[in-house]
Amino acid sequence: METKILSQRMEKILGLDTPPLAVKIIKVGETLPSVKSPPQKSRYCQLLTLARKGQTLMLTAEDFACTAAKAALGFALLPEKSPLEKCFVHLDFS
Repeated sequence: METKILSQRMEKILGLDTPPLAVKIIKVGETLPSVKSPPQKSRYCQLLTLARKGQTLMLTAEDFACTAAKAALGFALLPEKSPLEKCFVHLDFS
C-alpha cells in the first residue's frame, strides 16, 4: 500500500492532527544519508516540529541540545543528580 494512503489511515484511526513522522536511527558503521544537519545544537522536539513542516534533517549524537532526549534515544546516560533525574525518581519512573 502506498505510504500516503497508510499515513492518511493512521491519521484517521489515531485521530492525529498532523501526519505521522518517521525517525531512522543510523547504526554505527552505516553510511550517513545526504541530509542536512541543523546549523546549531537542537532539541529533538524542535526537529520534530520542523519535520512536521516538511523539512528532512539529521541529528547526530553531538547535535543534541537536550540531555533527556539524548538519553531516551540511547545516545547517552542522564547526568547524575540532574533535575530531570530527580523528577523521574520522584514520579517513580525509575
